[in-house]
Amino acid sequence: MKWKEQQHLKRAVKELNVPVGYGIAEQSSIDIKNKQLTTIEGYVQLENYTTS
Repeated sequence: MKWKEQQHLKRAVKELNVPVGYGIAEQSSIDIKNKQLTTIEGYVQLENYTTS
């Protein structure tokens, strides 16, 4: 996210037709278990296909 890639994330989610994309800033992290997001630490941008 440091590189201001939010628009690329939106476009990728839409073009790839995936339900959600994750933009994870440096020094941040996410945990996914059983295909479910369980933990977010730091700054993470979630981009849903329906809102792109």
